[in-house]
Amino acid sequence: YAFLSSPKSLEMEDGFNHHKIRGFLQALGASRNPDMLVMVWRILQGLSIREVTMNYREMASFSLRVTLATPGEEGEEIYLTDNIRDAALLRNFGIAGDANRPLFDGFYPLRNR
Repeated sequence: YAFLSSPKSLEMEDGFNHHKIRGFLQALGASRNPDMLVMVWRILQGLSIREVTMNYREMASFSLRVTLATPGEEGEEIYLTDNIRDAALLRNFGIAGDANRPLFDGFYPLRNR
């Protein structure tokens, strides 16, 4: 997050990657979990969303696991949380594909209303 080191560096990064900065700032508004924020930044850098697993039991438990990978490579990065508020980050995932071939494709800022 070098771009967060000063207002000037944030402004410079915004000039080059406006959609990435907007998406990351929205994520920062939704979550303060460092692992989930790194996950968002890694998606914005181009990693693929390989797997999303969410478990929820009313008033008892919650877990979210997101697996990312560099397209065309074997290694994976796994991000975990048990904070239900982090589920709000999923609304920024791009949704593509169809019923037979689902795809989460990137992390996008929500439109300002």
